[in-house]
Amino acid sequence: VSTDIVLEGLVPNAEATYEYAEPSLRRVRRHFDFPSLREPGVYVVDFIGNGKSSRALIRKGQLHFIARTSTAGHVLTILNASNEIVPNAKVYFGGHEYTADDQGHVAIPFSTNPGQQPIVLATAKFASLQFLQHDAENYSLTAGIHVDREQLLEREKARVLIRPGLNLNGTPVTLSLLEDLRLTITSTDIDGVSASKEVDDLKLDENQDIVHEFQTPQRLSTISFTLQAKVKSLTRSEKVTLTSSATFTLNQIDTTDKIQDLFLTAVEGQYVLALLGKTGEILPDRAIQLKVKHRDFRDEYHANLQTDETGTVWLGPLHDIAQVTATEPGGVSHTWQLREDRHSYYSAIHGRAGSIVEVPYMGTKAQVTRDEVSFLELRGDTFIADRFDALSIDGGILRVGELPPGDYDLLLKRSGARMRIRLTDGAKLDDWVLGEYRQLETRDNSPLQLDPIQVGEKTITVNVRNANPFTRVHVFATRFVPAYDPFGNLSIVRDAEPSRYLLPEQLSHFMEGRIIGDEIRYILDRKYAPKYPGNMLERPELLLNPWAIRQTETSQQEAQLGSEFAPSADPQAMTAKPGQGGRGVDGERTDFSTLDFLALDSAVLLNLAPNEEGQLTLDRDALGPHQHLHIVAVDPQNTVYRTTSLAAGDVPFEDLRLADGLDPDKHFTQQKQTSVIQPGEEFVLPDITSSRFELYDSLRRVHSLYVTLSNNPNLVEFNFVLNWPKLTPDEKRSKYSQYASHELHFFLAQKDPQWFNENIRPYLENKKDKTFLDQYLLGENLSQYLFPWEFERL
Repeated sequence: VSTDIVLEGLVPNAEATYEYAEPSLRRVRRHFDFPSLREPGVYVVDFIGNGKSSRALIRKGQLHFIARTSTAGHVLTILNASNEIVPNAKVYFGGHEYTADDQGHVAIPFSTNPGQQPIVLATAKFASLQFLQHDAENYSLTAGIHVDREQLLEREKARVLIRPGLNLNGTPVTLSLLEDLRLTITSTDIDGVSASKEVDDLKLDENQDIVHEFQTPQRLSTISFTLQAKVKSLTRSEKVTLTSSATFTLNQIDTTDKIQDLFLTAVEGQYVLALLGKTGEILPDRAIQLKVKHRDFRDEYHANLQTDETGTVWLGPLHDIAQVTATEPGGVSHTWQLREDRHSYYSAIHGRAGSIVEVPYMGTKAQVTRDEVSFLELRGDTFIADRFDALSIDGGILRVGELPPGDYDLLLKRSGARMRIRLTDGAKLDDWVLGEYRQLETRDNSPLQLDPIQVGEKTITVNVRNANPFTRVHVFATRFVPAYDPFGNLSIVRDAEPSRYLLPEQLSHFMEGRIIGDEIRYILDRKYAPKYPGNMLERPELLLNPWAIRQTETSQQEAQLGSEFAPSADPQAMTAKPGQGGRGVDGERTDFSTLDFLALDSAVLLNLAPNEEGQLTLDRDALGPHQHLHIVAVDPQNTVYRTTSLAAGDVPFEDLRLADGLDPDKHFTQQKQTSVIQPGEEFVLPDITSSRFELYDSLRRVHSLYVTLSNNPNLVEFNFVLNWPKLTPDEKRSKYSQYASHELHFFLAQKDPQWFNENIRPYLENKKDKTFLDQYLLGENLSQYLFPWEFERL
């Protein structure tokens, strides 16, 4: 409703007349009371006098909403101007009426035509126009996939860790919606030959990540993991296929002529650089060019070093060093990002003014210091005050003290994490703080945290703060600094950022000086003119001797139109600032080095649960001789990473020397051979170290091989035969009707003879002209095909 709304001809709800004796040139201040304007609504008050009109447009109260995303659609909570829940409110949207429940909640289904749409919120006596960002039903699957680099040793067992996350329009939802989980592992060797394996017996649990064990192929170059699942879409009435994948590259040195490489390890808080050959042999007295980058400086520091008799260079603790680059004489160069303890922070934290805001602190100091933390107050994007005194540290948690409403900037200098802290003063409703001008969603006010790792003589203790039933801990113990970042790979699954709504002021307007039209003025004058009794007698005349009648001219006066009020600005609708789905930066997944000389793979302990006190105790013997410890704790919202290094252990190396070479006096050839092994038979490789083989022990693997070799799209269409035993009778008949052929007949006769006899055999028996394969499947006499003419027709 604007000030230029046309009200002529309408009957007002209330009307009053005031008379004043003051002259028109005198300005007098008047006060008017309108006791009838008690209820919320939009009111128009017109003041009319002396041919002019002034208008007041008064807005009183409003209805608004806060929204969250659920699997059923947008769930709106209807609130009034006092931020109180409005039960049984009406919502008019897209030509439909929705009624809120007693809690003020109403569900709006997702759209197939997303966009910002008008929405009317109404009670019995009042309505407000707002706008809703109507989203489509878009599911996305995000998987944090990690395999430790020192697990990928040739022909050894390795375990891949998969942390699935399902998002609906950027909001995490329950994993129980996922169906038909399938993991595809694709490996490629140094020669570019690929092989795939599918795993469909995955177990999905909300409080555990998926773990799958596999054997590392020989001469591996890249390995990819693809997680596939289906989820039912309500708007499309069908199942949608979702995928998430990660690819790891390794052993790239085998594609070059390099025979020596650099490795970085951590021992008791000290970094050690080692120069080793491809079989792990030490290389003493070799020059190393070193560059280090301090986290607070732009330029790098350069140094020339030399390995000692053990082929190592001790670099020390490297405090505040963010990056190390080393180059050996053969030209091999590596750059390591020195990963400190980290946390998957939100980019924004919301809270209630005067309350304590908790932020995980990954440092080791007991008191907060300015060299680690900066905390400033903002107005817009401008810093106006230093609020460092409001910070304190309590048990690994950085506490932001009681502060007034406003925006604040928190910078953790060591990790580079910057957070915008928004506080507002208002009531708390579920996960929202309802302020007068903005409404803030609060998420995870008690964040998951790991205390610094406590190393004992025989045990290692980890204290987990704010653990919940979904908290699990993963432990990796390695020889070298990991090439694949466990925190970066697993923190891809993150919580959504908190949302907020900005509520504009509901402004009233006053317009003056409008000239009313002659017609309206005449109507008003007639309405308020004095009323006299009527008289039907002939009126007396003043002229006794009138002039002679002659022709006259009559002029006509047109009623003048009045002016219009200028339109007022449209009232501002509430502005939604939805939190976007958080996503971590992908960890490193590329390694130039080969680690096949390690005789012992890394120690990996997965899906460990802390006890009721949040404590987790590890036996040092379970870690073996590995000294570099990495601990990752996760729950649905957080990822926390801590690392420490122990005393160096004796990690054995594999003897990769060529022990049994070929006789130089004989000639040899390399052969490719295909062997069919019947059940109960054995297949023996005389020398597994110099042989390469691929096992095809399932129908799925054979199908994948032929799809790869032939690149025939028809084979892809026939992949339903891989799941034939799981299909319902109706689905089997539907697939058979669509893909009936000799090939399918033969396949079903071998793999599902009962279904073949019940459904296909009657069809073949009644065919007028049977082919050779039809007769073969029916068991008929085939001797006629021994004649040359019949044989040629085959």
